[in-house]
Amino acid sequence: MIKKLLMFFTCSFFIFNCFAYSTTIVKAKKETVQKMAMSEIEIIPISEMNGIDELKNFKQVDKIDTKIKLSIFEEIKKYKNNIAKIDLVQISEWAKKEMKGYKLPENFYKTLEVKNSYRLDGKYALNIKSVSLPVHNPLVKRFLYIIPIYDFEKNKIEKIYITIKGYVEE
Repeated sequence: MIKKLLMFFTCSFFIFNCFAYSTTIVKAKKETVQKMAMSEIEIIPISEMNGIDELKNFKQVDKIDTKIKLSIFEEIKKYKNNIAKIDLVQISEWAKKEMKGYKLPENFYKTLEVKNSYRLDGKYALNIKSVSLPVHNPLVKRFLYIIPIYDFEKNKIEKIYITIKGYVEE
């Protein structure tokens, strides 16, 4: 009887610990997957007014499906904190002094305006204008541009380029 009781407690202890251990592993894996999902995308800063080599082979398209556009905007929203961490002073060529201390507004992702759409095979690239940025001259207008590369088949953004573009009003 004592052997059976001892065996019962030993098995119970073993099963409980295995369950607790496996729950810890599942929880750890879940957190790892979430972290990987948020970090699997590359956010690439490009110096102001410089081109993006990857886009050279993309062809401009007149329209992009509204569902795809909305999906891209939703994904950009997921990465808003990562985008906001980009040091805009480092990619600024013309207004470094004015950019010091500048922080993107929390709602910068709500002011997205697609300026051009491009396609190459199963990928889209959108040239998206966002918020205006500090200027070094009152005749100059500068904006944050977000250029996501979207894989249509995988239904997700592969990477996001961040740059600054501007123009002089005459």
